[in-house]
Amino acid sequence: MIDTVFTPVSFYTMEKVGRRQLLIWGAFGMALCQFIIAIIGVTAGFNKTHSIGNDPVSGDPILRANNPSAVNAQIAFIAM
Repeated sequence: MIDTVFTPVSFYTMEKVGRRQLLIWGAFGMALCQFIIAIIGVTAGFNKTHSIGNDPVSGDPILRANNPSAVNAQIAFIAM
């Protein structure tokens, strides 16, 4: 559904703006998202965890993030 709706929009935008301009702005947007992911990861990312118990089969600890909203924000920026 989304592909069907936005394919004509992308064709129109390419004809109006130009491929080079779209590639430059797309690369800038991707770099910005990657910097945001890195900043979130260093400050409040998944590497700061706490144990909620042990796995009954393997005995390994089950870890959860201290800040799940930071992890969700990282996933959102990865998807962008």
